[in-house]
Amino acid sequence: MIARDPAHAFDVPEELAFDAATAGDLLVDFIRRETRKAGFSRAVLGLSGGVDSAAAAFLATRALGPKNVLCASLPYRASSPESLRDARRLVRHLGARGVRIGITPMIDAYFARQRGASALRRGNKMARERMAILYDLSAREGAMVVGTSNKTELLLGYGTVFGDTRTRSDDTRAYADLEYQHTFKDKWVVDARAYYDWYWYNGFYIYDYAGTGVQPFTINHDYASGDWWGLDLSVSRSLLEKHRVTLGTEEILNTKQVQGNYDVQPYFRYLFDQRSSNISAVYLQDEFAIRKNLLLSAGVRFDHYSTFGGTLNPRAGLIYSPGENTTVKVLYGQAFRAPDDFELYYDAVGYEPCATTRNHQDHRAGLRKVLWQVHLAECFRLLQ
Repeated sequence: MIARDPAHAFDVPEELAFDAATAGDLLVDFIRRETRKAGFSRAVLGLSGGVDSAAAAFLATRALGPKNVLCASLPYRASSPESLRDARRLVRHLGARGVRIGITPMIDAYFARQRGASALRRGNKMARERMAILYDLSAREGAMVVGTSNKTELLLGYGTVFGDTRTRSDDTRAYADLEYQHTFKDKWVVDARAYYDWYWYNGFYIYDYAGTGVQPFTINHDYASGDWWGLDLSVSRSLLEKHRVTLGTEEILNTKQVQGNYDVQPYFRYLFDQRSSNISAVYLQDEFAIRKNLLLSAGVRFDHYSTFGGTLNPRAGLIYSPGENTTVKVLYGQAFRAPDDFELYYDAVGYEPCATTRNHQDHRAGLRKVLWQVHLAECFRLLQ
């Protein structure tokens, strides 16, 4: 594929930069593992023609195989023709199975006796009609329904009473960093960083528990706070001309981890959890310049979490540059994501805890990849 080089397209803030290829591999592994854990080998999802459902369809076909994914287009008569066309093109491109089921007859039949219904009511009915169809297709196909909502929708309280301005949330964070770097005469390079972070989240969400659409609704208060200290230290040095060895350690002390949830009126507490934890890590890495155009990088990292124990993860990469603008990379690695406090202990309104994280299991993934990269011009590169 030909892609614009992100380095020249725009500047990404350091805190937002990430390895998209590795993130994709982790998501694919997660979908495959969770689908099998639920007893399925196939998936069904709603495909609107938008970015969110397109990304979900792409990841699902990678994880389960194109023929094991059913993409359902569920348009209403007012749906965008361009979006429908995009959905059809994506199904063909992915090689997935596709089905189109119009919801116009069902929606119009219902609202024929509901004169004066607002656009809000119609929109809510359409969303629920589409989900009912997806779950019926799930039963027919023996496939798991894959959600296509994004994280922003969840953070904004999707599922609360729509349009109620009392639903709001605030996030506040403060931090202090102290960094030190020095190269000593014997060529040892020392990098050190000490930091303190403080975070507070406060949210009020309006729910219609009765489902009648009639006030008074319930105000639910959700909150979390935490502070933690950290220290990163690494030393590196060139050895035997062709080696550069790095030894490092990371320490994180979570001194306060609080989360809670309750209904304001009538008062009912769902959750109050307060605890502390710590994380310790040590790693070793060696960069071996076999030749001027051939580099071998290998390392191992051990992490110990007070919540579930330790984990050892190796990684290695062979990088070959046959020409000035061409690079071949052979990559291998193991990675994991430890469950956080929210996943381990949160249990309140609208949240269904995952059995995997409740058993203090981490989320593991492996990486095995060969990457060929050619820089065609200043702003473009060819990836294979």
